[in-house]
Amino acid sequence: MANVTWKVSSGSTGSGELINGITGLRKWRAALASMKAGVTSKINLNIIGDSITEGMGTTDFRTKSYTNLVRIALAAKYGDVGNGLIPSWHPDSNIAGTPWWTYAGTGWTNENTFGLTMLCKRSQTSGDTATISFNGTGIKFLFLRGSACGTCTIAIDGGAPTSYNFANGTTEYANVTTISGLTNGAHTAVITSTVAAGKYIWLIGAYEIKGTTGVQVNMCGRYGTQTASSYPDQSLQVSINHFQPKLTLIALLSNDFAGSIPVNNYKARLQAIVTRALTTGDVMLMSLGHRNATSTYPQKDYADMMRTVADENNIAYLDLFNRWGGGLGATAGITAKNLGLMDDVHPTDAGAQDIAAAILKVIDE
Repeated sequence: MANVTWKVSSGSTGSGELINGITGLRKWRAALASMKAGVTSKINLNIIGDSITEGMGTTDFRTKSYTNLVRIALAAKYGDVGNGLIPSWHPDSNIAGTPWWTYAGTGWTNENTFGLTMLCKRSQTSGDTATISFNGTGIKFLFLRGSACGTCTIAIDGGAPTSYNFANGTTEYANVTTISGLTNGAHTAVITSTVAAGKYIWLIGAYEIKGTTGVQVNMCGRYGTQTASSYPDQSLQVSINHFQPKLTLIALLSNDFAGSIPVNNYKARLQAIVTRALTTGDVMLMSLGHRNATSTYPQKDYADMMRTVADENNIAYLDLFNRWGGGLGATAGITAKNLGLMDDVHPTDAGAQDIAAAILKVIDE
């Protein structure tokens, strides 16, 4: 059996068990140590997943999702370097309060096509606006650049707008437009589409320029994702190239199970994603999801295969499936749902809190 560095209960697959923690997280621990010692400053942590990673099911994905709970905890301990990647839209954007983005105009559409999460906003109408409030000394906007792209302006805090042109012969999935040199604090940016007929603006997202030292946590999840989706391919390639993460957390299991993806196919696709993610840092697989669904294969088979991929690659595996009684089932009276940790698909606020606690115990100790 591979080395076990932390487990809550005994046994080779006990609840809360971390596999390959010593050997699988060496690069991450070294990067974190360098940041703590002041040798380096900001380091990136990417989280790849589905709607669970997006925070669906929680009362506010911006503060209650496990990804943002991890970010908030690390910011409090090591320094606030901003919200990390803020996709241009979210499937649960109609929550109470002020969302990150607000849109005005008749031409905006939600798309699942380009960028770091394949969630983007497209405008085909001049005069459409996108507004974001942010905090820091600047902000980096991510746009698609290509032959069908047009122009827009960006104005900060009501100031004079600056024009940008994203027409280009070669497609670029995350062209960076940087606004910097602002007074540290709260700001508002307004993007205004100025496209000509037949041209479009694709807004991928943004992230703040803030602080000098800390861990930038980038939520790269998208609802409905399976390992066989086009999303992990494109998102991993673009997000890894862009952020160069020292650690990538991969939580893809629930939708493969619900979609009855053959387990061997699941293994092959997961391996391809792991191989790509290992190009810049360490990887930790996480068996998230206790979905109440009918499938050709038991959900445990996918969790076991994830463990196999971790062993074969000598990367870390956090066994959240068994942590929540996944291997015991309703006959033992233990299910994530009756523990109050999930509904039939997504974690509750309590479930997201428990996921974040397990992750933080691993990556910060």
